[in-house]
Amino acid sequence: MRVKQQKQIRKFLIEEFGKDKGAALYSEQDKLLEILVKNTVNKSENQMKTLTQTILPRIALYKTLSKDDFSQEAVYEYMRKYMIDKIATKKHLSTAKMELVPGFYRIYSSIFLKIMRTTDLQESEQVCGNDYYDVTIKKCLWHTACVENGCENLSAAIPRTIEDIEAVMTDMLVNFKSRLMAIPSKLAPVLCKKTDKAEIFALLKDHIDEALMELSDFKTTFGERVKEDEKSDG
Repeated sequence: MRVKQQKQIRKFLIEEFGKDKGAALYSEQDKLLEILVKNTVNKSENQMKTLTQTILPRIALYKTLSKDDFSQEAVYEYMRKYMIDKIATKKHLSTAKMELVPGFYRIYSSIFLKIMRTTDLQESEQVCGNDYYDVTIKKCLWHTACVENGCENLSAAIPRTIEDIEAVMTDMLVNFKSRLMAIPSKLAPVLCKKTDKAEIFALLKDHIDEALMELSDFKTTFGERVKEDEKSDG
């Protein structure tokens, strides 16, 4: 399986350390990633996909930097810069734009809570109302992977869960917006010939319901996103 994040890590290392040292560090990180993936067992398909594409590349990066002549503080700073400044900030900005969508909070909170209830990437307790929700994560694949690979402190230093959820939700909301915007051009030729209000209403409702159904199927959306990532690397 090709890992899209490796391109981002290679670019980051070269930007931070120059072409020669950056390329050498990347070569070490890439080899270590292969070992970490091979040594990871007893995971579901979904967990293994997340580990391979998201978590283990970062653990491999952390371990590679830790082997060099950097202090522990410097290693954490490089990891924060990569994960927060380079990755999470970009994904957050994409999600923030969606706040302009009417009813965004209701859509966002509904999908977020559904993901947290059904995913096997973490276990959580939830409390929610009409205008609030609270989620306490009890067990997280990110933390588990760090413990299994001897870098437990990394999970506490650099949180990861929200970034991945935002990535999934951003894709879903962009797709949802595209589906809604396509409805007028798709239905206009049909509706202009209709005079029955009930029939017009039914046609509009069917197309909107179809878009909402796709929005609710976050597993399909996430799976398609991963497949697209793999194709772009092929």
